Amino acid sequence: MPAVRSHCRVFNPLGWWQEEDPEKAGRRLLVIGCGPSGIQILRQLWKDFEVTLVEPKDYYEFTPGILRGLCHPQHLETLLLPLEDALAGMRVNHIKGRVVRLSERSAQVDSPVHGLMAVDFDYAVVAVGSQYAGNSLWKVSGAAEADELSLIGRRKSLEAMRQNLEDLEKEQKTLVLLGAGLVGVELAAEVKHYFPTLRVVLADRSQTVLPVLPKDAQDYAQTWLKEHGVDLRLGCELPRDETALLKALEIDEAKVLLCAGLGFHAGMAATLECVDASGQITTNRFMQCIDSKGHPSADGRIFALGDCVNVRGTEMRFTKDIYPAEAMANVVVSNLRRLRNDPGSANLEELSSRLQEITLCSLGPTDCIFVRNGGVVTTGWIAVQMKHQVEVTKMGEMRQEMWGSFVWSLVPHW
Repeated sequence: MPAVRSHCRVFNPLGWWQEEDPEKAGRRLLVIGCGPSGIQILRQLWKDFEVTLVEPKDYYEFTPGILRGLCHPQHLETLLLPLEDALAGMRVNHIKGRVVRLSERSAQVDSPVHGLMAVDFDYAVVAVGSQYAGNSLWKVSGAAEADELSLIGRRKSLEAMRQNLEDLEKEQKTLVLLGAGLVGVELAAEVKHYFPTLRVVLADRSQTVLPVLPKDAQDYAQTWLKEHGVDLRLGCELPRDETALLKALEIDEAKVLLCAGLGFHAGMAATLECVDASGQITTNRFMQCIDSKGHPSADGRIFALGDCVNVRGTEMRFTKDIYPAEAMANVVVSNLRRLRNDPGSANLEELSSRLQEITLCSLGPTDCIFVRNGGVVTTGWIAVQMKHQVEVTKMGEMRQEMWGSFVWSLVPHW
């Protein structure tokens, strides 16, 4: 077990617990992935279990802000944090690598340092997230983006794309964004703010932008985009071949970025028969992995949460956002503690069948749309400040600062 780094206990409350706990013997917890949901598992359970984390990256990133970070280098620095800083004070054995096969009691890990290795566990939590199909710049899952698994590599990758946007603007070329969902709309808005003379074309097969949000949000965003010079191409065919695509859009030459579609990297759990046709892990509302018949895999000792899951028995399809992921994390934490105290416990906590639906869609740094449960609550300055505070306090929590941790301890997830 690696040594715990020294740090200031006043600003890092986790530092008060640094003695070995003999009660942890035999309670081996494997956490796969350290995104917004995985890190909540670590923060809450490192004192209860002997925790091993498998995560290919050496940094934590606040992905909801990364589109602005791409366009604004100073802002990027507020979104990235060395993973060792996020884990400071916690007894967590971090293996930098990927789980390639998960069985009932052991995981096969591909580590660039140790090669293929086996990690045994009593309980496991899968939190591998998702990745936008178009470009790892929007979200790094660790499945294939070797150059972006280090903090230095991630910065260089975003800097290269930012330079590409600057060059496009100087050369008076065109940027085509495919997909007018949340990523496409936010990226179009950020690019128009920071590169105002760059021609931006936003294209989608849908007849409207933000198709999954309510109509008043769609209308607000569409009006904003038009007023700021974004060329909207909606309800049109979009051939996969780039040459045919540009011909269909009547554009001679352009840089094309795909901003739609999610990919999942849960194939390592295929042997547990809990991965559905879309590549997501199927769980019950206890957040236990289940097979096609609804039976818990590995006697209910393997849990999954976050973007990579499809939860059975709910009234809604949960959005791939931090809010539902943290609600799932609370359920997983509660159930792992109950199972630790009583391995045969049938008294487990269930995830609510319906959660709050909350979306903050940025339209550059000066405008935003706040949507809650199917309606627009507010736009403009108030919504901008809300998103800013979410980002600041969430990264504060990751840095283990008292204010950020206090704020998010008060936020209900239901």
